[in-house]
Amino acid sequence: MALSGEKLNDEHIMLRKDGSIFPAIIYASPISRNGRSLGLRGIVVDINERKKIEEAYMLSRNEAHRISKENEILAEIGRIVSSTLNIEEVYERFAAKPSS
Repeated sequence: MALSGEKLNDEHIMLRKDGSIFPAIIYASPISRNGRSLGLRGIVVDINERKKIEEAYMLSRNEAHRISKENEILAEIGRIVSSTLNIEEVYERFAAKPSS
């Protein structure tokens, strides 16, 4: 993590005093005077809640995709059933299709 005049915004896994870990972003920038490097100034931001929200969003998105696929299948069934009253033909069409 070398700094040569640039700012740093990196995500890391940090360790709390109690031994637990948490995701964090470190914002740091160099401190210099008259071209001489004096050190760093920065903050550590706990992003655990943001990570939980991102994970919940991904789960919700995956569930919505699954439901969308199920709705497509149900719409296909409805279309076929409404186009024919021959239940054996309907059964044959869906029994032969592989499930995805």
